[in-house]
Amino acid sequence: MRELKNGMGLRLMDGGYDTPDYMVVTVAASAWTTGSYSVTWDDGSTSNYNTCATVTVAGVTADSRIAVSDRTRVTDAVRMVAALEPGAGVVRFYANAAPTSAAVFMVEVSQ
Repeated sequence: MRELKNGMGLRLMDGGYDTPDYMVVTVAASAWTTGSYSVTWDDGSTSNYNTCATVTVAGVTADSRIAVSDRTRVTDAVRMVAALEPGAGVVRFYANAAPTSAAVFMVEVSQ
């Protein structure tokens, strides 16, 4: 077992399973591009969006599992984002309208 330390100074024991890394990801208001975007979900269904922002995030791969952490502070800009997906070194965010201010997310990333 490896000993891990979280940001609060607590020690966690890693029992061999994949614990998520927490990353703060900021999507600038200027990062949004208007277009036609389709996201395919794990169950095979799709959703369509009108805007997309791509943010470089070290350590993220196309196979990463990502989720918005409940540690994310909910703001108007965060509420507007409907979906996110991993890519090679990036996270793509989707919305039906681009936020006019930065959206800051705490993202859980696991491999």
